[in-house]
Amino acid sequence: MCCKEGEYNLIMQNDGNLVLFHTQHAPGGQSAPGSAVWATGTVNKGSPPYRLYMDPKANTVLKSLARSEFYSVDVQGH
Repeated sequence: MCCKEGEYNLIMQNDGNLVLFHTQHAPGGQSAPGSAVWATGTVNKGSPPYRLYMDPKANTVLKSLARSEFYSVDVQGH
């Protein structure tokens, strides 16, 4: 998944970690292309294949092969 300007890539890695990478130099030189700027920290959680879902309430959920949830971001009330 990539943003409109192509500055970031969101990658679901084979190990179950969802990572946001810079593809260009960040303003002010804070990070180099290819550097991770955010990650779920879900390395080796669950079993592949992994899926990213957004539910009707805009909560973001990662699920594994057995469709068991192993990471979620609850945005209710925000």
